[in-house]
Amino acid sequence: MLCERVLGMLGTYSDLSIASRTIDDVEIEWFELDRRALRKTTRGGKTLRILLPLGEFLADGQILFDDGETIVVARVTPTEVLVVCPSDAASMGIV
Repeated sequence: MLCERVLGMLGTYSDLSIASRTIDDVEIEWFELDRRALRKTTRGGKTLRILLPLGEFLADGQILFDDGETIVVARVTPTEVLVVCPSDAASMGIV
């Protein structure tokens, strides 16, 4: 499958028959969100090639493919983060 543009967001997709379709997620890492060319495999095992226009970026919940039976949705993989809470501006500069 080739995705050349984002079709919309899952929550605001205009088609009312979305409930009767299969939703197949494709997992995308946070550092891949700004890439315009990717090759990924969906959870259902289908190969997806993504080639977005310049200046367009991926986000969680975007619909990348719709063939009338299956909808492929981008899902950002959860990532561990480190939270630092400095007590003052000097500590923030050191961190």
